[in-house]
Amino acid sequence: MQAQKIGVIGCGWLGTALAKELISQEYQVLGSTTQKIKLKALKASNIEAVLLEFDPSGIQGPLDPFLDCTALVIGIPPKLRKKSPAEYLKIVSVLSEGLKSYTGQLIFLSSTAVYSGKEGLCLAQELFKAENQRAESLLEAETQIRHNFPQALILRLGGLMGPQRHPIRQLEGKTLLNPESRINFIHQKDAVAAIIHSIKHSVSASVYNLVGPDHPKRGEYYPKMADRFGFKSPRFGDQIENIRIVDHSAFCLDTGFEYQITDLFRLD
Repeated sequence: MQAQKIGVIGCGWLGTALAKELISQEYQVLGSTTQKIKLKALKASNIEAVLLEFDPSGIQGPLDPFLDCTALVIGIPPKLRKKSPAEYLKIVSVLSEGLKSYTGQLIFLSSTAVYSGKEGLCLAQELFKAENQRAESLLEAETQIRHNFPQALILRLGGLMGPQRHPIRQLEGKTLLNPESRINFIHQKDAVAAIIHSIKHSVSASVYNLVGPDHPKRGEYYPKMADRFGFKSPRFGDQIENIRIVDHSAFCLDTGFEYQITDLFRLD
């Protein structure tokens, strides 16, 4: 029997790891990148790779091959520090239009930044008002996807960490606020496993948070990680606000998924 073909639109740091793991589990993978230089490396990993360039005015490159995939994962990072919210929403819109005839399983990777500005426990299934422009644009992107693809599964990923990507690298020596606020991270290993779990179990038409179960305080976690990795510890101000924990449990309870990374302090 021919292997199922999975489409991965956005083979960045996470998307490439996902594509490689799918290949190892004997799926066929059609992946996209915005960087021509990455095509050779993706193909060397047995990923059928195409060049897609995203722009608010349209998409350059072939989208039609993705319409034949059994499942399609859309992982286009918002990068709202570089793009305006309007630009990101336009890219999501033109991508939705290009894929409008797709009827297979669709997984849209969003971000727990939708909860930016909120306090307390954040549940994926609850209705809430966006607290700032960044959160509003992410919620609007999710709404567009769910409107155009009723079968869509929205996965809100926490802060990504994993091989060569630990946040302490960017925080060395900086002054941070909110030492009492909680970490809401997901390790690459768990993110990849959860997406593949969703594909295998045909999870659809839902919104879930993908965040590890461990939520240490920033003021305790970052200094210990700085010491472990040999970086200068960040400093902390006294301001305390927006203490929130992004709930991870719904995805586990509904789908039977189990996180592998349950103690962030023990990561190498």
